Amino acid sequence: MIADDAHPRVKVVVLVDSLAQGGAERQALEVARRLPTDQFETVLCTLRDDLAYQHLLPSGLRRFVIGSKNPFAIARRLRAFLAEEKPEIVHSFLEPSNFWNRLVAPGVGRPIVISSVRCRLMRLRFAVVEKLLARRCHAVVVNSVGVERELVHWQRVPARKVRLIGNFVDFERFRPLSDDVRQRVRSSLGLAGPTFLMPGRITIMKHQLGLVAALGRLKRRGQLPPGARFLLAGRVSQGWTSRLFRHLVRRHGLQEHVHYLGPVAGIEEIYAAADWVILPSLWEGLPNAALEGHACERPLLLSHAANLDGIMAHGETGFEFRTGAIEPLAQAIARALGTPTEDAQAMGRAGRARVLQRFANQKVMNDLIALYHELLPLRMG
Repeated sequence: MIADDAHPRVKVVVLVDSLAQGGAERQALEVARRLPTDQFETVLCTLRDDLAYQHLLPSGLRRFVIGSKNPFAIARRLRAFLAEEKPEIVHSFLEPSNFWNRLVAPGVGRPIVISSVRCRLMRLRFAVVEKLLARRCHAVVVNSVGVERELVHWQRVPARKVRLIGNFVDFERFRPLSDDVRQRVRSSLGLAGPTFLMPGRITIMKHQLGLVAALGRLKRRGQLPPGARFLLAGRVSQGWTSRLFRHLVRRHGLQEHVHYLGPVAGIEEIYAAADWVILPSLWEGLPNAALEGHACERPLLLSHAANLDGIMAHGETGFEFRTGAIEPLAQAIARALGTPTEDAQAMGRAGRARVLQRFANQKVMNDLIALYHELLPLRMG
């Protein structure tokens, strides 16, 4: 549909805490930059000025930064911004932005208010008000059956308001790269043996501590080859978790096996350098790292919590293990280490085909646009 005088473009404000490196931040940006410009006028609003995705910001996308930590200033500036923009839809991501969206937006021109919950185990201060704030929005978009269950059964959000829509994946960026790229990156990182990549911020949720404990067991049993490397890529979200993680690496004598890369801008090249992608998460929404890993033709090692939505087919495109249990995690790593290279590569190829079919971007966009058009008449009600 092309906008004209009879069907003008719908203005959508995408509201997110920041554009720091993270799955929800990335998804907010994907929505903002992918909405068809013939149907929608999109404005990106962030509470903070952090920007890890400068290279993904379209030149024509307008961005407004609230730029304050003071709650009164946030409310005042957000209200003034919405009053000036007069959007038909305000779609927010992450808990603080969801809070401010539902608190402020309904009183400024009566837009359609949509919040997005991308992760399980909502922080307590937001969980206790989720049921109340859900009354002030038209829909809550989730990306995982696990998130949907928790919202309905724990936060008591009405099931009719919860909509399951998957994540966008940049299949052009996240694709198998050439062997030359792989060898260049492996050489620069000093990789000579089997390599496992664990993308994600350092936090209890991602369970880096469990990974170290499992590797310690494998080393004591003599099941960890000298050249095996485990690369961790992502920002530190919990300082005490990072400190404990580093302590455990030293305690188990894993310094030669475990390497923390920090935030990585060109993560697709790190996927190319790795042989496996591992996510031992204790809880997840729909993990972008798993989707991206399969998109790059890498087999996956996923906890059950990271695979609730069936990203990986156990035994076909990777291996699943019991959430939070150290021994099953250690056994899954040992199984991956014992998998012939040709078999692992075949699992990776099957993984890309799987996510291309099950998580097609056009389906995600069609579902989102259909939700917008379904809700827009309520604005006039």
